[in-house]
Amino acid sequence: MEIEKTRIVTFANMIRAFAAMFLNEPHRTTRNFGGLKAKVGTGIFAKNQRMEPYYVSAFALYRIEFLFRNGKLETTYKPARYHIMLALRILIAGFEMPSVTANAMQGYCNTISDVLQDAAKAEEYIAAAAKIVDNCAGGVIDRDNIRTEPFTDKVISAAKGAVALQGLKNP
Repeated sequence: MEIEKTRIVTFANMIRAFAAMFLNEPHRTTRNFGGLKAKVGTGIFAKNQRMEPYYVSAFALYRIEFLFRNGKLETTYKPARYHIMLALRILIAGFEMPSVTANAMQGYCNTISDVLQDAAKAEEYIAAAAKIVDNCAGGVIDRDNIRTEPFTDKVISAAKGAVALQGLKNP
């Protein structure tokens, strides 16, 4: 049985997706990828870490890429896909999360996975996350503008605010 290429997550994209969603470092996914790779074995793919965050981040990346391919998410957001993933996690499950080694991480990830498994709900949350990123970027999704730590901090703050104001946390 052949697996669709779109369902395969490369090692590099797995590192990027996990770092964006669970290490709050979407700004490091491209320009400073070497810094992320250096964390392999310590902060990424480390012993005793739960596998659920890796599965969920790969699933989120797949859902976002699916929306790009099907024209349901504007391709202008592609440079910000990893920021969208971070905002998505916050909107669905909140910013505060258990340690990646804690058993409680399973429940945290299940909350996200439950939304991602429902295509309509996933699309709704991804659209909300994209809007947050767009607002933070002032409508200018430019690689130089968005791939900085201050921009990531802005997205985190805006996503936390959206959860508090709109009650989106409870899917």
